[in-house]
Amino acid sequence: ILLINPGSNLRKPGSAEPLPLLSLAGTLEQQGIQVEILDGAISEITLDKLSGYQTFGVTSTTPQYPNALEILKKIQDLQKETGEPVKTLLGGPHATVFKDKVLKDGWSTVCIGEGDLVIGDMVTGKLRGIVRGIQVKNLDCLPHPARHLVNQQYIREGDSEPSISIVGMRGCPYSCIYCTKEITGTKVRYRSVHNIVEEIQQVR
Repeated sequence: ILLINPGSNLRKPGSAEPLPLLSLAGTLEQQGIQVEILDGAISEITLDKLSGYQTFGVTSTTPQYPNALEILKKIQDLQKETGEPVKTLLGGPHATVFKDKVLKDGWSTVCIGEGDLVIGDMVTGKLRGIVRGIQVKNLDCLPHPARHLVNQQYIREGDSEPSISIVGMRGCPYSCIYCTKEITGTKVRYRSVHNIVEEIQQVR
C-alpha cells in the first residue's frame, strides 16, 4: 500500500511531518503489510510515483481535498492504462465529516473516525464502502510512528532547525468552531509516561 499526504497550500512545504500517516504505517507494518509513504508536502505526486501499487490510502483535511481529488484522478488514469484493479482508501477530517459526498467522488473505501484498528481490514478488502473507525481506548497498544519511511527533515515555519512532533494524547474537550471532534472525540485519552519516553528515546 502507498499512503499519501496530498500536501496543503496553507503550510510551507516540509514544515510538518505527516504524523497520522506515519502512525497508520506503523500499525500496518506490525500486521506484516508492506507500506510506503508519499508526502505531497515535500514531493510532487506524479504518475510514475503512483505506479506499481494496488492499494492507495489518502488522508485529507478540507483544504487538502482538491489535491486529494487530483491524486484520485491520476490513480484512475493509471488504472485505465494498466487495466489492473486498485483500491483507493480515504480518511481524515474531510472524509469523516463529508463521508457520503466523498464516497460518490469515486473512492473505494472511506473511513470515519480513527482508522488504527480498521486500516488492516480496509487494505485487505475485508471492509469496504463507508467504514466506521474504532476509537482506541489504550493508546499504549499502538506502535510508534514509522518515521523511517520518510527520509526527510521537517522544519516548522519560523524555526531554523528540524523538529519532530510527538502526540501524547487524543481527544479534546474544547469547542473551537473551526475544528471537528468527530475523529478523536471530546474524551481525552493519554499515553503513559513510559510509552512517551520510549518514543522520545527512539526519536533521539
